[in-house]
Amino acid sequence: MTTAEPNDELPTASIGAQTTKGPLPPPQGWGADELTKFFDSARINQYATFSRKRPIYAKLSAIDAIFCHVGKEMVDPKDPLSAMLMYRSHSAFRAACGVALSTQNADAYPLIRSSLEYAGYARLIHGNESLGKVWLGRHQDDTSRQRTRKEFTQANVRNCIEKDDAELAENYDELYQHCIDFGAHPNERAITSNLTISKNESQTLFTQAYLGGDSIALNFLLKTLAQAGYTELLIFKPIFHEKFSRPEVIDELQKVRQGLSYPFRGLDAPSRLTHQIL
Repeated sequence: MTTAEPNDELPTASIGAQTTKGPLPPPQGWGADELTKFFDSARINQYATFSRKRPIYAKLSAIDAIFCHVGKEMVDPKDPLSAMLMYRSHSAFRAACGVALSTQNADAYPLIRSSLEYAGYARLIHGNESLGKVWLGRHQDDTSRQRTRKEFTQANVRNCIEKDDAELAENYDELYQHCIDFGAHPNERAITSNLTISKNESQTLFTQAYLGGDSIALNFLLKTLAQAGYTELLIFKPIFHEKFSRPEVIDELQKVRQGLSYPFRGLDAPSRLTHQIL
């Protein structure tokens, strides 16, 4: 019997052979350099976002709970590769939540994209044993690497999803492209949506926000993250149909959907500042 389950015992922190339950005090030297000061500022922003953005945070928490429900006690999964990809999708979603709540706006989008891609690959591999072998053999040689790149494209992922649900495929692609635009690739919107410009008679000051604080860009990011998480769950739904058919999961999915403007075509992106740069 094979049991797959995520390893996420959050109350336990392990360093080497030492295991300490509960929160740890800051180690000596923490906060003495710019990097750990930044970590502290990011954590403070997480608290502030949690406090001030309760409605959208509630959706993120509900999505996480559904992932946990589906991933718990997955005994003898019919498609173990898709199960492993589901866990990685969930893990990337959690990482994106942490970065987004800290208001590292542009830096959250690569994680959202990764979470979407794990879900897309799971759907592509599901029921296709030969494609799973291609994916597993990616690093055997150059020929295997090239074949994997050929098979695992976003166009193929979208086409696979579209066979069962055209609207879901369109939403997946829309969200994926938004991630590319806003930070998953070093594109213009990743810069301009986190940019402030101030001018005086003698100079122009360009400022890039590492921590964006409360802003239109943050609201857009949090909604995009919730939409992506919901979309990922819908992608996994036919793979783990039995777990998604449970009444409590159906009910939670309906609650998450409310207020997400589903479908997501024409996402209301924050205004850009290109005209102020050129």
